[in-house]
Amino acid sequence: MLEESKRKGNIRTLAGVLLPIALLGVVIAISGSLGLAGLTGQFSTEEISIERMTLERNAIVFDVRNVGPVDASIETVFVNDAIWTFQAQPGPRLARFATSKVIVPYQWVEGEPLTIAILTGPSNLRFSKTIEIATLTPQPSLSGLVDLAKIGTIVGIIPVFLGLLWFPFLRRIGSRWMNYLLGFTVGLLVFLGVESIAEAIGTAGNLPKAFGGFGLVATGLAGTFLVLAIINNRAIGMRKEKDRTLLFTIAYLVSLGIGLHNLGEGLAIGGAIALGSITLGTQLILGFTIHNTTEGLAIVSPIIREPASVRRLGAMGLIAGIPTIFGAWIGGFIQLDIMAVLFLSIGAGAILEVVYEISRQARSGLSSLHGYSGIITGLIFMYVTALLVAA
Repeated sequence: MLEESKRKGNIRTLAGVLLPIALLGVVIAISGSLGLAGLTGQFSTEEISIERMTLERNAIVFDVRNVGPVDASIETVFVNDAIWTFQAQPGPRLARFATSKVIVPYQWVEGEPLTIAILTGPSNLRFSKTIEIATLTPQPSLSGLVDLAKIGTIVGIIPVFLGLLWFPFLRRIGSRWMNYLLGFTVGLLVFLGVESIAEAIGTAGNLPKAFGGFGLVATGLAGTFLVLAIINNRAIGMRKEKDRTLLFTIAYLVSLGIGLHNLGEGLAIGGAIALGSITLGTQLILGFTIHNTTEGLAIVSPIIREPASVRRLGAMGLIAGIPTIFGAWIGGFIQLDIMAVLFLSIGAGAILEVVYEISRQARSGLSSLHGYSGIITGLIFMYVTALLVAA
């Protein structure tokens, strides 16, 4: 009798959960059939996105994605305002979110600008995209991967390890300068976090509305912050030797957050090289190399009072530096803005969570004069080195 009553209670609970969901589905179905276009005098029109444009020898190749609410078709392709023949694979008709690869046989000229425009059906809307400087797009190859890996190593790995070389010296400083160093680390990380958010928001603005770029930024940022906070809280509660282990955990988290940020730097460098912007690519390489030297300092600052093996320090440096190589590969050969938005948002969330952990564990030191001075110095230093990237 008791089991029967319990079973009926479970059924009622399940019904109580499912009923609102079912009613919501009915409401959505009704709202979708109201025919609001007739009330506003407007009808849904097609919207497409021109993605991943590459220049091959005597050909322009790009992907066209339907990001609008209705089916669309590629009717006409213009190259520099001239109608041009094209091939669409698998075809010119696009269902919602479908993609077609468009190949335009065209003898483009090295160094000159190129504007591709598409006239879509059935509404005859025009969508365009411009390449400022035409240059042959790098194709995935072993030599290309090696070259971008070299750049990623120079920009991401070597500067971080140069910063780690300060570890023996930092172990000799007094408590006041320790507070200053922690403050400097917080200032550095806050700058990187805000910079990542700004870059993510800027890139999200280039995404089609259907992808919800700003929502992706918020989800990646908040989701990463909360997941890492939950993991840290559970890990802290399970540890007996809490203090020492926690400090190394924070150091590894700093490495992870910086690594995700450096992934975004690699995306920027690879993208600039793929688009033929050699001057911009060179500026990014030089600027990021100087910019990243202080990241090794940020990694070791939580553990300068603890014995750390070369193996551990090396692992931290690789976690922070290697993502630059992957970012350069993705930016050089894939060039997907949505991936850049996601990685930058995740990196920002990880960095800000690390700032929260450091602030929570070293609250008294950071609230001192030396701590505040370190925060301000860290922000100013990162701003000055960032100017080298923009110069």
